[in-house]
Amino acid sequence: DELRERDLGKLVGGPKTHATEWYYTSNDGEGVESCEELAERMAKALKKIDKLRREGLVLVVGHGVSGFYLQQVAKGHKMIDEFDPPSQLGNADVVRVHYKK
Repeated sequence: DELRERDLGKLVGGPKTHATEWYYTSNDGEGVESCEELAERMAKALKKIDKLRREGLVLVVGHGVSGFYLQQVAKGHKMIDEFDPPSQLGNADVVRVHYKK
């Protein structure tokens, strides 16, 4: 459940109406999940993934914005202002993440 895409509130199901970076960085309201809430959710997901990882290799399949946040949390970034600049993953991109506890 934690790996679902960022909740875009009223924008869900509609056309893309903002520049790509907005979807990664905006806290503009309108029911959009805040960046901080998304980072907390990805931290929870990472804990679950880490438990599974102890049993072997884990493949995580997710979405663009939430995947970016998962990567940032895995790198040990705790605050949004510590995150790398937003970068959009392509469809079916493979990213190897090294978890930094």
